[in-house]
Amino acid sequence: MINSVCLVGNLAADPEIRSTPGGKKVAKMRMAVNDYWTNRQTGERNERTHWFTLNAWDRMADTCERLLTKGIKIAVRGSLEYLEWTSGDGTKRSRIEVRVREMEILTPKGQTTRESAGTRQYADPEPARSNKPVEDHGSYNDSSEMDDFPPVADDDIPF
Repeated sequence: MINSVCLVGNLAADPEIRSTPGGKKVAKMRMAVNDYWTNRQTGERNERTHWFTLNAWDRMADTCERLLTKGIKIAVRGSLEYLEWTSGDGTKRSRIEVRVREMEILTPKGQTTRESAGTRQYADPEPARSNKPVEDHGSYNDSSEMDDFPPVADDDIPF
């Protein structure tokens, strides 16, 4: 099965940064994605805004905290997470959130990013794990599952 989602939109607010009791950092964000279409009968242009809750963990949360601000345009790739709980009054509640695995900042350089990052892509080159920019693109990914593995050198890759 495949659980993958790609979204392009604008942040509704600065990322909200928290830490779990175990010390893992989490960035929670709201993203607005606009949908445009034209009514074929009237020729009227319509717009609808979809709202998504994004969660980024560990190093990706650090990147979000350092670079993202309200209003910037980003592209994210991640997976859908279904959350279910019972509220205080006993009502069953649920929602779907996006766990961010990769992110690209689309806002032009010098416009409303914390470090004026410009257009950069953030994703770990797997299997190598690097926090340093590769050429003009930074490279980060949510690879918390990989934390127990040592870095792999280029010489270890068979191709």
